[in-house]
Amino acid sequence: MPIAGQPEIATTGQGQVNLNSATLGELSGITYAGGDQYLVVSDTNSTLAPLTINIDPATGQITASSLGTPVTLAGVADLEGIAYDPRDASVLIAAEADQSITRFNPATTANLGSVTVPAVYANARANFGLESLSLDPVGLNLWTANEEALNGDGLLSTASSGSVVRLQRFDDQGVADHQIAYLTDAYPGDNLLANIPERSGVSDLLALPSGDLLVMERALGGAIIPAFRNRIYLVDDENATDTTNTPALQGANYTPADKTQLIQVDAGFTNFEGIALGPRLDNGDYAVILVSDDGGDPGTNPQALLSLRLSGIALPGDLTGDFNVDQDDIDLVLNRWGQDVTAGRWLSGDPSGNGQVGAEDLNIVLRGWTAEQEPVVNIPEPSCLATLLSGTIALTHRRR
Repeated sequence: MPIAGQPEIATTGQGQVNLNSATLGELSGITYAGGDQYLVVSDTNSTLAPLTINIDPATGQITASSLGTPVTLAGVADLEGIAYDPRDASVLIAAEADQSITRFNPATTANLGSVTVPAVYANARANFGLESLSLDPVGLNLWTANEEALNGDGLLSTASSGSVVRLQRFDDQGVADHQIAYLTDAYPGDNLLANIPERSGVSDLLALPSGDLLVMERALGGAIIPAFRNRIYLVDDENATDTTNTPALQGANYTPADKTQLIQVDAGFTNFEGIALGPRLDNGDYAVILVSDDGGDPGTNPQALLSLRLSGIALPGDLTGDFNVDQDDIDLVLNRWGQDVTAGRWLSGDPSGNGQVGAEDLNIVLRGWTAEQEPVVNIPEPSCLATLLSGTIALTHRRR
């Protein structure tokens, strides 16, 4: 998979936001469905629910959220991952009970078929199986992974070493086509309390429109006070071994994927299990939303959301945020031509950041052009300026 230019994740400065989720607890997965709409699943009662999250496009902070009416999905249990498919507005659900991935119509709850999961995942240890699911909105590649090592692949995590998992990719038709090993971090110390289930594994994945893959690791541990820790990593599989035909990793000769840490979230008692790419912000960054599992005890551990900012993956010139630089982006600039706008707001046509829509912004779009057809550039009046600029811009485009 490609590595984006310089992907970075930062906090918004807001911190955790409690989610009033009395109608549905133990949320384990989240996916973005466009606008302010998301879908979440619970890992205890086979339920799916719509979730509305309003994001401030300037800061990336959450301004409001509300959980809709849950529906029950038949034939699946222990739902851990969810991915929205924009092609038909369906959702794919990863169920840890039987290591399955099933497609549903979220409006009718109709079962639309399943994805064939490689047989090796049948070796999952109890409660350490398929924990994640994410669909790249451009390439439409689907990714999943087990939480900690399968039987035959190695040991579970400890305070001194992590656990090896398999990251599995499916192509845009749902056919398994690439698998790599990935090593998680150790958890942060054994706790003095014997009933604390220390662990460190993959809690969710985030497939980006750039083609890159992010892994969210979730750890629980600490010698004195147990706490949750989330780390988000960028995966680099350039030198990794494809493990599709390796039935057992323990004792096998293979090279795992490299990883680069983008952020650490010290979550205290909040168990963040799901991650989703949200809307694009004013400056071309993207909101990233985390959702927590309340552990069935919302009174002492309320369900929470956390918004982060992801930068470094936006296509230069993609002002509309559809992951393509095309005529729509040119039209956006031309429709605001000469106007004073909020500096740096891409959706206002000012990627140059000078506060006025003009030739600099149009040239940014043309330099990033990805559409197959030739651009149509009709500069607004005055006509003398239009003639001068259109010639210059057209020449710039032909020399690319």
